[in-house]
Amino acid sequence: MAAIICIVIAPLMTASMDDVIASLLPVLAILGFGMLGILIGGAIVTKLLGWHPKLGMSVALTAMYGFPADYLIVQEVVRSTARGEKEAAALRNHLLPPMLIGGFTSVSAGSIIVASVLVGML
Repeated sequence: MAAIICIVIAPLMTASMDDVIASLLPVLAILGFGMLGILIGGAIVTKLLGWHPKLGMSVALTAMYGFPADYLIVQEVVRSTARGEKEAAALRNHLLPPMLIGGFTSVSAGSIIVASVLVGML
């Protein structure tokens, strides 16, 4: 992970503020199109699996933040909404498995794609 960060950060040392500002719009566009694609794909798969749309969209959006953020989000949701320990355990047992699997899967697949692109650039 440290090596990947060095490979990505090293070219930024020679970048000027104008370069950073010029790349801001394309980065925002990529994030926007990526999120739109995730939402559309998530809606289709949610319908196919018969999940509640809010759960399906949450699992789909784990591709944007992955693990450990998805774990922390589930813990915060449980802490802020549960009215007792029994309800907290039920919420945690319902939300945590699909969120973690979605986070691990998207981060693993994303890492493979990013690594394959970076290897081609070496």
